Amino acid sequence: MKYAFKANIDETVLLDIKHPLQLRAAAQSPDLRPYIEVRDGLLAKLSRPVYYQLADYAEVGPDGRLGVWSHNQFFALEA
Repeated sequence: MKYAFKANIDETVLLDIKHPLQLRAAAQSPDLRPYIEVRDGLLAKLSRPVYYQLADYAEVGPDGRLGVWSHNQFFALEA
């Protein structure tokens, strides 16, 4: 499977090794938020509905965490 996201700046970003999914701590909260790297360290936050759509395709990865495969790379959806 190959995933691509359309940013609000009308840019399409592939979920791949150059544009990884990252889980980052939210300000003032221990909760993690999903981001994808757009370019040069610029991160775009995935909306909750998009994250839940990804979760619908989640499977157990090689490290035992749930995540998705995209462009032959596994991206964990949990810490």
